[in-house]
Amino acid sequence: MPEKALTQILSDFRTRPSPSALVRAARAIFAQGRAIETAYGAACFMARRPSAETATGFAAPLRRAVTRMRTESVERALLRWRAALPLLDRWIAEVPIRFHGAARVGAFTAAGEYGEGAPRLFLLSPRGMTISDHYAHNPGVRHVHCVHPLGPDSFLVATGDSCKYLDEWRIEDGCLVFAGTRMRFLGGFTAAGTAAGEVYLGSDFTSRPNYLLRLRDRRKFFMPAPAFLHYVYRLEVVADRYVVAAGKSLDIAGGARSISVFDAKAERFVADG
Repeated sequence: MPEKALTQILSDFRTRPSPSALVRAARAIFAQGRAIETAYGAACFMARRPSAETATGFAAPLRRAVTRMRTESVERALLRWRAALPLLDRWIAEVPIRFHGAARVGAFTAAGEYGEGAPRLFLLSPRGMTISDHYAHNPGVRHVHCVHPLGPDSFLVATGDSCKYLDEWRIEDGCLVFAGTRMRFLGGFTAAGTAAGEVYLGSDFTSRPNYLLRLRDRRKFFMPAPAFLHYVYRLEVVADRYVVAAGKSLDIAGGARSISVFDAKAERFVADG
């Protein structure tokens, strides 16, 4: 069952609750192996609230970044992001890659396929490419959500949908080497950024509470409203301090968009004011 079909079923249950809708939702959740994710989302609804935003004056570079991310279409932003990674079009132009699904890692570009099953991992260089089918053997890994560098020879890979892993990979002698799983559950992040040496990851829950997770200590900073219920599809870091998060709901859930700014130094969400 496709992701958006599950989203539609859950939306139907919330708007028109009934015993039959509850049964359909339960079947969809268990069929996709999403019971842990759904239970966690329900717990967050009960225990968490949107973060407050502290009014502060934005410097010009931050204000420009926020304005651009708020007004730029998702399609245009994706084209601009992809243009900064020319090896994608040189070697794997026909392979679907989502926002944050590829990144420069040292002298290479690492990329994960965003398809409908058996996703491949690519390591690209000006001389050629290496391909890993590590995830093709796990039916719960439908596609790669995010790739983010940790250093010149290591990077993170976040997967979805039933198996939401956060894995670490290494580059050794130009080859891809699986280094282990950082998170076995709820690790299917859809965006990442590094501010002041700390890696922040954006969660991918549609119509459920979302957050930025700081990798070092796994502390969660829940998004302010309305981004609280939008999955994070894009992060940009400004001045090595501010994490600007673009969130949205799936089109089937309305397609609403939001922009939030997290001050990594002050550990709080801020607003221009």
